[in-house]
Formats: sequence, C-alpha cells, structure tokens
Amino acid sequence: MISFQSHLARPYDKGDRIDEMDNDPVRLGEEGWKGRYYATKMHATDENAEEVVRAMVTEYVRGLYWVCRYYYEAGTATHDILASLFHV
Repeated sequence: MISFQSHLARPYDKGDRIDEMDNDPVRLGEEGWKGRYYATKMHATDENAEEVVRAMVTEYVRGLYWVCRYYYEAGTATHDILASLFHV
C-alpha cells in the first residue's frame, strides 16, 4: 500500500484527461461560455435559457432559506429542549 505522502510526491499522470480538456464544449473564458455552460450542463436552449436560469436561482435561494431556517429556528428549539432536559 502506498503512503499518502509518497502518493503526493509522485508526478500526476494526466493520462487521457488532456483530450477531455481539448474537447470541453464550455470553453470557460471564451466569449459565450455561459450560454454553452447552460446548454451543456442544463440542456438549455436559446428559447428556454432564461427560464432554466430562473428556476436554478429559485431552487438555490429556496435551499439557502431552508438551511437558514434549519440552523437558526431549529437551533433555538434544540437549545431550548436541551436546556429543559439538563436544567441549564
């Protein structure tokens, strides 16, 4: 078994990954990359791209809202329950 340090010391074998990078349909940094990203990753077309992005933003904000409620509201309830159990 190879130790972690010796694994890090070995040169990185890129193998066929260079070819993957050459065939990257998004071509990050080139003009139009955002449209290509949504077309490739989210299957957006010119007709529905705005709708796809809006749906992604909506779900992202919904997730943030859930996390905030979980940690701030549930956190307080959990604290109250533990305080009553342990008479703190």
